Amino acid sequence: MRHEQRWHKHYEALCAYEKRYGDAIVPTDHVEFLDSGECISLGNWVSYMRTRYKQNALAANRIQLLESLSSWTWGPVRPGPKSKDFIAERNSQIYSEYSNGETLAKIGARYRLSRQRVHQIVKEYENGK
Repeated sequence: MRHEQRWHKHYEALCAYEKRYGDAIVPTDHVEFLDSGECISLGNWVSYMRTRYKQNALAANRIQLLESLSSWTWGPVRPGPKSKDFIAERNSQIYSEYSNGETLAKIGARYRLSRQRVHQIVKEYENGK
């Protein structure tokens, strides 16, 4: 795959991440799963883009694309786990969808979680955690 294509694939993964989580502050160890099943080390890539920017080694068109994301920042950022409120809201939505007959696999695909993790969230929710 050409370098330009690979860059845009990572950028599209970042856009998907921002749409799902509401920000572009990606934890360094975050891996994004594409619909194709491919996994992207998104956190490392985002960190690398910020480094390249600080080195004045990032092309202007790429800077413009990244800055077009409403929540993009050049740093410093110290992303940690998503807020407890975010996780609680997501888990509530997952439980609601499961209770309405949605399958673990479909919920997992929607939230980019394994079926096992969705099942664990449902059980935790049922047990009042």
